[in-house]
Amino acid sequence: GMGSTEYDVIAVDTPKIAEYSDKGYLAPMDDYISSDEVAKLQAPCIEASMYKDKLMVMPMQTGISVMYYNKTLLDEAGVTVPDNDSSNRLTFEEVSALAKEALDVLDPNGDQGICGLTWGQVNKTYAMLQLPTSFGGIQLGDDPTTLEGVVDSEPWEKAYAFYQGLYTSGVSTYGISADDANSLFKAGKVLFLINSYSRWKDYQKSEDYEYVMCYMPCFEGYEEYASAPTGSWNVGVSAFSEHKDVAAEFVKFFTLGEGHDMWVELQGAFSAV
Repeated sequence: GMGSTEYDVIAVDTPKIAEYSDKGYLAPMDDYISSDEVAKLQAPCIEASMYKDKLMVMPMQTGISVMYYNKTLLDEAGVTVPDNDSSNRLTFEEVSALAKEALDVLDPNGDQGICGLTWGQVNKTYAMLQLPTSFGGIQLGDDPTTLEGVVDSEPWEKAYAFYQGLYTSGVSTYGISADDANSLFKAGKVLFLINSYSRWKDYQKSEDYEYVMCYMPCFEGYEEYASAPTGSWNVGVSAFSEHKDVAAEFVKFFTLGEGHDMWVELQGAFSAV
């Protein structure tokens, strides 16, 4: 915001692209990235990287959210997760029932601290908007200055009635934050976890539990609205850089070239290319 020339490349979270562009922090990438290079990216990533018809950033990866479950603990409880795929997803109702069934065996008195289902970003809007969207709900109305007709709509009411029921039924555990969920899952204290795809590499290192990654659940009868949080980090050239040409070459290296391949491999990320 001070217009410092010290930084040439800026990391930009997707929700910040429009704000940083509007404030003049970013130099448009159109002069540095060819149309053929842009075409290598997934279409939604291109759309998210645009502001007023200008390409402002390049995506480092694309955010994909999935559901993980602790197969070791579920096997111990005698609970089998049905086979599922993109055309035959588990439902949230099924996941809740499976979690409750397993908890009745593994933690019947609730004194073992095991949570049936939670989200890796449970207190983040990014993750939790998934629930009303999965009922066909919207996130913004025609008038973006008010949430009337959005949060008081039937999809939102259904979504958060279900969410509240996870806690009142004992399937989910009060007090687990986004800072806690990932560590608790790795410690064997969470049965089902909705989290980023990029976590798989971390979970794979575990010698204590076998984790399985599967498609995001949907709500029964609302399969057509199956949805998942997405969006990811991007990189762009600072509008105040004195080395924009070189900075743009680095951005290409990092998002389309060898740097991209290194990042995806090291992070276990889902490529935007």
